[in-house]
Amino acid sequence: SRMDRSGYIPRAGDLIYFLWNNARARTTFSHIGIVYDVDGQYVYTLEGAASGSVDTRMYALDDQRIVGYARPRYE
Repeated sequence: SRMDRSGYIPRAGDLIYFLWNNARARTTFSHIGIVYDVDGQYVYTLEGAASGSVDTRMYALDDQRIVGYARPRYE
């Protein structure tokens, strides 16, 4: 289910939604990643890029580019 970012602490396995400032489409989000770790300050993600590569990244939990999170039903 989709979750607003306010007050939610992400967990490994969550989807993370971003809205980049330079995104061509001005929709709800422009990029998505998978959370693989979280500490008290940062969320760590796996993300694919248009170049076809996969990379790990980290963002402050209060990064304004983070739109929200979703917790998939992995059952």
